Amino acid sequence: MQEGAVSEPMEFMTDDGKPAYRILKLKSRIPPHKANLKDDYPRLYQMAVQTEQAKSRQEWIKTHVPKTYIRINDTLTCKINSVWTSVK
Repeated sequence: MQEGAVSEPMEFMTDDGKPAYRILKLKSRIPPHKANLKDDYPRLYQMAVQTEQAKSRQEWIKTHVPKTYIRINDTLTCKINSVWTSVK
């Protein structure tokens, strides 16, 4: 695919299992390299932020699960952290 080119529509499944389409546009091509702060700071920063958010979320869940009641209708399907659905 050349820079500036747009792909053909591609079918994929969303996180909730629904079919959807996506198209891609190649804005620029970066040669393969080892990650470094000079070239990859925004991506590395975003990865660090997401890691910290996940840790914080897990800590919050760990402290709130014992004192929280949750009921999920069996006919509804959703992805949920298993600690919320475990019987204690």
